[in-house]
Amino acid sequence: MGGCGGSAKSNADAATDSAMTDFVPGTPTDLSTGPSYDSSSVLDGSSSFTPTYTPAAKGTNVGSPVTATLDSAGGTVVSSDGRLEVTFPAGALTAATDFSIQSITNTVPNGLGGAYRLSPEGTTFSQPVTLTFHLSDMENSGIDSTFIATQHDDNFWYSQPHQIRDATAMTVSVNATHFSDWALVGTIVLTPLKTRVRTGTTASFTGTVVLVDPNENVLADPEADELEIPTGSTLDKMNSPRTWAVNFITGGNTLIGQISDPGAYTAPGTMPSPSNVTVMVTAQIDKSKAFASAEADLYASELWSGSTDVTQLDGTKIHAEVTFVQKVESGSATMLHFTVQSGTVHLTPPPMSTAGCPETLDPVIHDIGPNDGSLSVTYNLATGPEDANVVGAGTTAWNGTYTEMCPNGTQTVESTIQAQWWPINLLNPMGGLTAQNGVLDGPIGNQSASGLVHLARQ
Repeated sequence: MGGCGGSAKSNADAATDSAMTDFVPGTPTDLSTGPSYDSSSVLDGSSSFTPTYTPAAKGTNVGSPVTATLDSAGGTVVSSDGRLEVTFPAGALTAATDFSIQSITNTVPNGLGGAYRLSPEGTTFSQPVTLTFHLSDMENSGIDSTFIATQHDDNFWYSQPHQIRDATAMTVSVNATHFSDWALVGTIVLTPLKTRVRTGTTASFTGTVVLVDPNENVLADPEADELEIPTGSTLDKMNSPRTWAVNFITGGNTLIGQISDPGAYTAPGTMPSPSNVTVMVTAQIDKSKAFASAEADLYASELWSGSTDVTQLDGTKIHAEVTFVQKVESGSATMLHFTVQSGTVHLTPPPMSTAGCPETLDPVIHDIGPNDGSLSVTYNLATGPEDANVVGAGTTAWNGTYTEMCPNGTQTVESTIQAQWWPINLLNPMGGLTAQNGVLDGPIGNQSASGLVHLARQ
């Protein structure tokens, strides 16, 4: 294959074998340098590992593109999220040209974050332009095994030669002479990338690796020509040594949680501070290493707090402030059940009675009891731990007095008040609302009442 990278030389070679240090179980370790290398410990994985290649779909647009017009003077265009910079040197263009960076879904195996479509697609330049990806802190910890790839018309993705890595600036760059779809790739990626784990329970992280040779990480640094990226394989199929850690502590500990191969993480019995921990794996591939990380968001007992506002068909208005608390040992790893921890409901009856007379209610405010409401939250790990399907219901009853003031006299009626502050949809009782990023905003109701709910996870 003809390469499309430029002639720049990688500056990452200094951060390799000579800088590697030993892991010391139970103590902080600099995973960016990797475990010590012993050539006798590297096993031949060829008998159990054979790369396969599958064409990938083209990414679909996400949001609006960033557009710019550049001429022979050159310049820089930055993606809407600031992650990708495209720098045109002076002389790369011979005339004023319109360009765009469109964020797209990432379809490359082991893709990191989103991908980008540089347009006009197929545009070539008299001098290479520089594509620079900015890394997160954890991506930067594995910078030596992070690389840039492009997708060709055959729908396969290709790693580019001459990757330029700068751990200080937290960037990876390549020179390119054409526009197409571009993405950042990790030799190893952990899934889920982020998940929620309750104290004292266990979660599983799976490592996926992309390699063309089980004993050499050539994809991260193709020597002269671009390399086709295979379909990912699970890390446990590789015989190469690997080390798991939590917050840079090999194996973790009882304070932040412990992890063992092939990625079983057990959360501590009590909440650490901060509540988020980083799970890490480093694999030795010949004399190089590959690093990946994921986040575990720990919680002891989940809370959701917020309000509902409901209007009944007769004009009665109901406002509730409520906090739901997770039931002890209920549900599953992805479905949680809740009861009411605390709350109040305020009912405002219609100003006029059915007889057309002014009407009041006393009391109009009442506490919400533990059994007055319920909540079920089902997390969708396919889209991320922040997205969930939420099903709720709530009715609070109390004794009250209606006072009706008519021209022929005042009448009082003792009654049991039924404040349906979260109506159940009887036609679809299990149908829920979608919470995104730990926040639920949406409509609630049935044939006799409707309104809105706002809840936020605490």
